[in-house]
Amino acid sequence: MSAGTGVLALTLLLVGANVGRDAVLLDLTVQAGVLASAIGFGLGFSPPRAIRMSWSQPERDRLQSATMAVLGATTVDDVARALLPPTAAIVGGAGAALVDASGTVSASYGAAPPVGMRLLPEQPSGADSTPLQIVPLGDGRGDLVVWTSAYTRFFGLEGVGLLSAMAAVAGLALQRCALLAEEREQRVVLERTQREAELAQQEAERARQEATQANLAKSEFLSRMSHEFRTPLNAILGFGQLLELTELNTDDEEAVGHIVKAGRHLLALVNDVLDLSRIEAGAMTISLEPVHTAELLDDAAALIRPLADARSIRLAVSPEHCDAYVHTDRQRCRQILLNLLSNAVKYNHDGGEVQVSCERRAGDLLRVSVRDSGPGIDPARQHRLFEPFERLDAEAAGVEGTGLGLALTRQLVHAMGGQIGVTSATGEGSTFWIDLPITEQPVEAIHPAAPPAPSAGGRRTLLLVEDNLTNLRLVEAMLRRRPEISVLPAMLGRLALELASQHLPDIVVLDLHLPDLSGRDVLNRLQSDPRTRHIPVVIASADASPNRVRQLREEGAFDYVTKPLDVHRFLEVVDAALEQPDARRPG
Repeated sequence: MSAGTGVLALTLLLVGANVGRDAVLLDLTVQAGVLASAIGFGLGFSPPRAIRMSWSQPERDRLQSATMAVLGATTVDDVARALLPPTAAIVGGAGAALVDASGTVSASYGAAPPVGMRLLPEQPSGADSTPLQIVPLGDGRGDLVVWTSAYTRFFGLEGVGLLSAMAAVAGLALQRCALLAEEREQRVVLERTQREAELAQQEAERARQEATQANLAKSEFLSRMSHEFRTPLNAILGFGQLLELTELNTDDEEAVGHIVKAGRHLLALVNDVLDLSRIEAGAMTISLEPVHTAELLDDAAALIRPLADARSIRLAVSPEHCDAYVHTDRQRCRQILLNLLSNAVKYNHDGGEVQVSCERRAGDLLRVSVRDSGPGIDPARQHRLFEPFERLDAEAAGVEGTGLGLALTRQLVHAMGGQIGVTSATGEGSTFWIDLPITEQPVEAIHPAAPPAPSAGGRRTLLLVEDNLTNLRLVEAMLRRRPEISVLPAMLGRLALELASQHLPDIVVLDLHLPDLSGRDVLNRLQSDPRTRHIPVVIASADASPNRVRQLREEGAFDYVTKPLDVHRFLEVVDAALEQPDARRPG
């Protein structure tokens, strides 16, 4: 169109310059000029497709480049940098901006208002009041706003179409950026969670290693402490008991009594600490089996009754509901009952009463209760009962103890899957109870063997110290050939020493490897106690080395039999031990 206008103007100038000259030439010039200007105006108003394509090729290239850049952006800032400059250039605008859903400018280019400025609905224009074109981005993501320039006062249909196309591309790019931002946030959260988990795992592993090292150090310390304490205690208790057998004046007799009493207290403390540490470290073996409750209660009561009789305390076991089998470790459960019964007697008053009863509870549980008529325990202090070394001022009452009995009892009960508790009130006595799971009657108990009839020579007692349940049952089966012998089993060395001093058996069959004390230690203690020194001790062990056999015989063992046991050899050794005059109980 510019070319057509120029040709027309030039034609008019030529006509003015040739007035009065050759009319034919002037006419031809005018016709050529008019034709050329007509062609120019025609091409301007409706150019051919080829010309239009050639004119718009740079804009198309710029549009394609801008579209690819926008679609490849990963953040809103990248979208703005790739979108706004080419958009304004393509349509000839003065500036462009991205406006969020609230009308606030989030990205700006050219003559557009700065970031953070809000475009109010009543003021839909920039600071210079130039017209603008608003194209929605869709899905509540805001708008694309383009401002006109001094050379482009308005956008035609083609410009508006281009802006709509760019807005659609921008909408897709912003949606992709939102998804990528969410993915990046999730990745950051995941990485942070993984780091925290790794740190927690490292911390847990470090804590486990520290705990393992602490347990090893504790075990080493306890082992050394046990050895270092027991070595002098053997001499203290041994010579102290020897002095008790001699003629002493009143003051010396009282002093020796204090020595022996303090030595036994220290020995009990060492033993309880070792038992407690073994349970806490998971090193104590628990052998669960069906156990008849009434039989277990009668056995424990028989062991405690001499202590109760010495103080005229009535010990009663109620048989009601006790005829049931519980799933427990026989020896550990016996130790628990002995601890509870011993406490019920120790913390009772002379002439008092101790009652043992059973009660079936919900959940197939059997509750065994030990109730005493003692002074009772203040409810506000009961939570301290099961703490190690906590005696609730029992020292002031003159009651001996280490403060570890109930703590050890609770650990044993929990190790066997049971519960323990207490109900008490000041002046009303105390009731300690344990809940044990009820189980089916074992097959062996359906047809029990008839108890052997006592022989003409009277009943004899054999204390069997063996921690392996199978070996214990084997020896019991061997001794059925000697119906006059009753077996008193003990799976712990410390319990064996207590049973030996209280019941004075006719013979002791001792294993060397026990959970708490070594068999050699048990033998030495039996030999050092004047009450048990006369009892023959037969060692039964898998260690068959000649040096070990000779050493233990020199230390006082009556004989040594090796495992696997030969029935005839074992019975011959038992018979020979029982034929000794010293094997009889003192009258």
